[in-house]
Amino acid sequence: MPTSDNPPFPATLRLFSAVVIIVLIVGAGLFFVPVLVKPGWPWAVTPFNARFLGSFYTAEMIVMAALLVWNRWSPGRLVLVMAFIFTVIVSVASFINLGYFNFERKAPWLWFLVYLASVAVSGCSCGGPEPVLLRKA
Repeated sequence: MPTSDNPPFPATLRLFSAVVIIVLIVGAGLFFVPVLVKPGWPWAVTPFNARFLGSFYTAEMIVMAALLVWNRWSPGRLVLVMAFIFTVIVSVASFINLGYFNFERKAPWLWFLVYLASVAVSGCSCGGPEPVLLRKA
């Protein structure tokens, strides 16, 4: 139920969440259909690592889908903080391991674009409905 401290998500954040779910569906494919997804993945993954990564993407996809259905800030605050932490860690690890990426393909460029955009959006949004810079101390 909407209240002043639990308003619905803005349309832009809902759109971002829908885009993230599409990306997560591809990542979940590493768990369910690794044969189809592994050739397009930004780096080579072993069978175990494909299923391991796919399980994380599947779990995040379920949470993001629930967030879209609930459309309220109360669960969103937690989910966005978790998404921010996850994407920061993955982005840092990706930059540390640039040698694993073949930048002659599109996939690594998309990888960094998606992850850095996710860091920015979730980082700016994870505090709640008010922009972080406008909050009173």
